[in-house]
Amino acid sequence: MKRTKKNEALRSLALLCLLIGIGLGLKAQESGLAKSASSGLSEPGQDSLAYSAYLSSARSYAHQDALEQAFQQLELAIEKGAGRDVVYYDAAFKALKDKYGPELDRLLQEQYQGQYPEAVKAEMGYKIWSWYLDEEQEIKPLRSMEHPPTPSQMELIREQREERRDALLEIIEEIGWPRNSEVGEKAGEACFFLIQHSPPKILKKCLPLFIEVAMAGEADKAKAALMVDRFLVNKEGVQIFGTQAGRSANSGEALSQQKLSLYPIADEANLNQRRKALGLPAIEEYCKQLKVDYVPIEERPDYEPIKLKEKWRKKGYLLGT
Repeated sequence: MKRTKKNEALRSLALLCLLIGIGLGLKAQESGLAKSASSGLSEPGQDSLAYSAYLSSARSYAHQDALEQAFQQLELAIEKGAGRDVVYYDAAFKALKDKYGPELDRLLQEQYQGQYPEAVKAEMGYKIWSWYLDEEQEIKPLRSMEHPPTPSQMELIREQREERRDALLEIIEEIGWPRNSEVGEKAGEACFFLIQHSPPKILKKCLPLFIEVAMAGEADKAKAALMVDRFLVNKEGVQIFGTQAGRSANSGEALSQQKLSLYPIADEANLNQRRKALGLPAIEEYCKQLKVDYVPIEERPDYEPIKLKEKWRKKGYLLGT
C-alpha cells in the first residue's frame, strides 16, 4: 500500500513538473523565438476592429439564451476574420457550441481553407491547427500556477496531449512532416509545438523529417533549430543554437523562482553567426528575453570549447549554417 501511494505521488509530481515546464521556462524559449522569427500562429488578416461588434453582439444574445441570433452574429464575426482561437473557447458560447458545434466548426474550417486556398491538405491543416489551440487552452491556466491542478486533472491533460500527439504522429508516418504549402503555415507551426515536448525516441524519429522539410523552405528553420537543441540536450547534454535553458534546483525555492541558465553550447564562439543565419537574435538579446544572465566566453576563466561533431553535420543538425 505504501509503495502504491508513493508511486502515485511520484507520478503526480512528474506530471506537475512536465506541465510547469511547458508553462514556464520552455514557453519563455518559444516567446523568444516568436519575437525573432514569425510564428504564423496568429490568424492571417485578423482585424479585431472588423469583427468585435459582431462578437459583442453574439455574446449579448448568448447571455440571453437567444442562441439562434447569437450564432448569426458569430457567423458574421467569422466572416470578418474572427478565428477559432477567438470564438471557439469563449465561455459565453458554451451553450451555443452544444447546439451549433458542427456548424461552427464547418465555418471555421472553411475560413482556414480560405486563408490557404492553394493548400491541398488544408482540411488536415485545420485539424492540426485545432489540436494546437485545444492544447494551448488546456495549459493556459497552468502557467500562473495560482491554482495548481489536481493529480486527476494532470492525468487527463497528459492523456489528451498524448492522444493529439499520437494522432499527429500517424499523419507524419503517412505523409512525412507536413509542409506549409500543403497544410498552411499555421498547421506547420502547430506541428512543432505539438511534437516538441515528446520523449527523445519520438524526437529522433521526427527530427530528420522536420529538417528535410525546413531545408526545403517548407517549415521554419528556427523551430527546427529549437528541436535539434532539445533533442541533443536530452541525449548528449549539449546544444548547437543556444535555444535551451533549464532551471537549477535550489532547496526551499519554488520552481518558478529557480535560476534559469543555458545548457552547454558547442562551438560557442560562432554561436551568433549560426543564430543570425536562422533569423534568431544574438544570444545576448535572447538571454535578456529569457531573463538569463549570459556571460561571454572571454569573461569565463573556466571556459572549455566544445567541438561540433561531424555526425551532427551529416545528420543536417546545423541546418545549413
